[in-house]
Amino acid sequence: MALTVRHWAAAALLGCAAVAVAFLPPEIESPPRPPFTARAEPGAARQIGTSVRRDLQALLLLQRRDAALALLRATRPSGPGIAMLVDPSLRDPRQHGGVAPQVRALAAVLDSAATMLAPFDTGVRLAVMATHDTDYSAPHVGGWVGLRGPVDLFPDAIDGRTCVVMIPLGSRTTRTRLSVAHVLGPCGFYAAFGKPGADIARWLATASYHSAGAADWRKERPRDAYDLADALRYMSPSQAWLGIGYAGLTLDGAACAAGEVARCRPLTQDPPQYLPPQIRDARGPLAHMAMRYWWMDDEQSWYLADLIRAMGRERFARFWISPLPRDSAFESAFGVSMDEWTHRWLVDRRPSVRVGSAIRLSSGLLGVLLAVLCVGGGAYYTTRRQIG
Repeated sequence: MALTVRHWAAAALLGCAAVAVAFLPPEIESPPRPPFTARAEPGAARQIGTSVRRDLQALLLLQRRDAALALLRATRPSGPGIAMLVDPSLRDPRQHGGVAPQVRALAAVLDSAATMLAPFDTGVRLAVMATHDTDYSAPHVGGWVGLRGPVDLFPDAIDGRTCVVMIPLGSRTTRTRLSVAHVLGPCGFYAAFGKPGADIARWLATASYHSAGAADWRKERPRDAYDLADALRYMSPSQAWLGIGYAGLTLDGAACAAGEVARCRPLTQDPPQYLPPQIRDARGPLAHMAMRYWWMDDEQSWYLADLIRAMGRERFARFWISPLPRDSAFESAFGVSMDEWTHRWLVDRRPSVRVGSAIRLSSGLLGVLLAVLCVGGGAYYTTRRQIG
């Protein structure tokens, strides 16, 4: 039987239809709910060990806080600028040789940040203390007890007018980035704009100060690509793999970037799921501290710095010190709702995020090309075949 043009056209259409069907999104079915099973209570030894580890961590923070207070009392105010403090323990010969270059690098970072924080008339003084970390574990349950990253002590934890950043150096497990953004953190905003309004402060504390984790608004920052290997260091493999599809954003962040503005609120309201919980039911100075970690450099930690860069210092200052509720303060200062600006910010930072079922033009063209190649290959084979 000879194949006519009509047969080839029908075969091509059939191939295209097969490709289109292959790209149809699957039906979404609600997954069955797993039966509820009560989680077994940990044993007495583990409960006691966990409490001991938590108390040792709290004691460490309070000891370093007292060391910072002692250094502040011994340091004469030198006028506007950033006060650099060096923990006496770092002058120990066993410690000094390994951290001296880091101390010098830290001093250079603070010098470069001075112009960004000027004019220093906000009523909040900034002090940065270089200190040492620890490598010991709590009994029974193990688990590290130490700093591991910068710790911010806000004015209510010090003397009411000083924000202190403790920078741990010298430990084999410490990964402190000596850059302006990662050294200053939330205290950089306190130094540049003063104490935040009551509701702004409440929002920052609820979200573990994550939106203020990076404090550097001097110039545009490049868009960074999602690094799977880096994400695997603090996420589960499934979480890290899911992040590839959403450019490193959470599900709420991806939905917000894709235009679901209602999903923008959890992104700014809640701390990241992978963030270790702070000491619960903290009282006194512990209630006014925030720990930062070496792996917290993601888009959300740059939120307030990018807001300053986009809107300017004057408008941000009105938002920061506003006595209004957070959402009202944001809209009053910037003329746009917080959720809407968050959406625009993510679109600018992650323009390629896609949510839901969709066929890209390049995928459709590739499917048509494959269909044409299949039909053409079949036609060539048929015409070359000899019928005996």
